[in-house]
Amino acid sequence: MSLSVFHQPEIIGQPDGTYLWWGYGLLPEMTGKYVQKRMDQCTGKEILEEVLRQLQFDRNRDRIIETSIYIPCDLPYANNIWMPHSDRPPPVPKGATNLGLLGQYVELSRDVAFTIEYSARAAWEAIYILLKRGPAPPPVYQARSDPKALLAALKVFVCPRSARP
Repeated sequence: MSLSVFHQPEIIGQPDGTYLWWGYGLLPEMTGKYVQKRMDQCTGKEILEEVLRQLQFDRNRDRIIETSIYIPCDLPYANNIWMPHSDRPPPVPKGATNLGLLGQYVELSRDVAFTIEYSARAAWEAIYILLKRGPAPPPVYQARSDPKALLAALKVFVCPRSARP
């Protein structure tokens, strides 16, 4: 299970005293240690109970559960970023002259599957290669090499309130 707890407020207009976080299970078919059900068969309340028990929030668990809103959802392709890349074909397979592949299951180097941009880039690249017209897809932005992006990320951790809009 993975939890993402960001600096609050997480979203614009988030009321004071309201905290937002999200989490997901990489293996939702596994049975929980405390709630003896598969995660993909649990209600949001049961998932929250499992999380709180795993984190040993025993003293405040009941109050947290009573005052929380939990919205479970199924994102069946969200974990594809962890799938092996060695078996993904390129947007235009070698030797193809009239076949382009698109979506999150093609290989685009230096990009992260999981975004709509990834799927759009795959289609753009396939069209560019097959039709040999229009502009090439722009290079994938590499924030880890951009001093401005790194400084902005550092500000979020060092001065969280001043870094938010």
